[in-house]
Amino acid sequence: MKKLMKSFLALLLTLFCLSASAQFTVSGGVYYHNNPNKPLANIQIDLKDGSGNILQTTFTNQSGQYSFANVPAGTYTLSASTNLPSGGVTLQDAVLILMNVLGLYNLTPIQQLAADVDGNGVINMNDYFTVVFGWFLYGYPFPSGDWVFTDATVVAGLKDGNNMGGTSSADVNGSFVPNYTKAELVMASEVVETREASENEFIEIPVYPGQSVDASAFALYFEYPADLFRIDAVESRLENFRYTTENGLLKVVWAQTTPATQALQPGVPLFTVKGMTLPGFRSMGDLTFSPITGSHVVDADGNIPGDFKLGIPRVEFKESPNQIVSLYPNPVNENTLLMLNLSEDSRVRMNIFNSEGRLISTPVNHTLPAGIHTLSPELGKLARGTYHYTITLESNQIQTIKGAFIR
Repeated sequence: MKKLMKSFLALLLTLFCLSASAQFTVSGGVYYHNNPNKPLANIQIDLKDGSGNILQTTFTNQSGQYSFANVPAGTYTLSASTNLPSGGVTLQDAVLILMNVLGLYNLTPIQQLAADVDGNGVINMNDYFTVVFGWFLYGYPFPSGDWVFTDATVVAGLKDGNNMGGTSSADVNGSFVPNYTKAELVMASEVVETREASENEFIEIPVYPGQSVDASAFALYFEYPADLFRIDAVESRLENFRYTTENGLLKVVWAQTTPATQALQPGVPLFTVKGMTLPGFRSMGDLTFSPITGSHVVDADGNIPGDFKLGIPRVEFKESPNQIVSLYPNPVNENTLLMLNLSEDSRVRMNIFNSEGRLISTPVNHTLPAGIHTLSPELGKLARGTYHYTITLESNQIQTIKGAFIR
């Protein structure tokens, strides 16, 4: 009996030693948004022990598969990372984040990972504004990084691996196709009218929707010749509208913060660019703000209407009247000067009107001889805003010249 017991204990000890020294293979796959039809290749996978130490590293193949050989029995953590280009982010994703925050749309776990762009573990309006304005307007990188992945816990010897999910940050709807180059968002435009401007002249350029659409957001980008045209302001009737200008690139972004949409109608400007033509504008001939790649609108259903286009005026160069040389600088300040070139003795009167068309001052009202004159109309004392002016020249005939400026 004792002999039998000793043999049994020896067998158990042998089995235990064999188990302790056994080696296993840990394998699985990494897929975009957990979709097996979107395998992620060249993803770095780290096998870590319970203390977070990296024991092995490998990369997924073209089918998104990874494999670790000779793994002792035990519990491990798998983590993924990559330097691959990310993508797929549109305002559609921002709308899904907003709907989730408002309790109108439930996100899957991988969508939650994509939506948490500030990386604090909570999806709220900060994530929404980080996508809408931080990304689309200012181009800031996401605090969570370009890519986010689910971690996996595996037990070697009990199962041979675990599939993992990955996503570009903010690609909540999972539209990105890894390792595939597709056409960028492109928006059409058409010239709806022609306006004229000479050099050193203040002009306003309204940008219209080409057709009616109930919209929840838009991001529009335009290149312009910053050395020939200076943007002083971009104004819109839409709430939550913002813009930036830098190195000849104008970005305008607008987004709702409620489920309600905004009816965009032809003939009603989305926004108006206000600025001044600069010396050299003559050589350009004309100026048209055309949208560039990445511009898009999201409608009431969260879709990007492919037929949406913009209506934009073309600004053509014209010779300036020989009496008015310039009102410079504009936007105006206490040093702004009005320069006149009079072909004959004239009575000169400058009237200034506010945005409602009400006459607020007449800073110039003189009789001047023929010749070149430089006057100081003291426009820097006005309150901030946009103003229109008329300059009336009375001699043998009466001529009125109109313009505008920003204070």
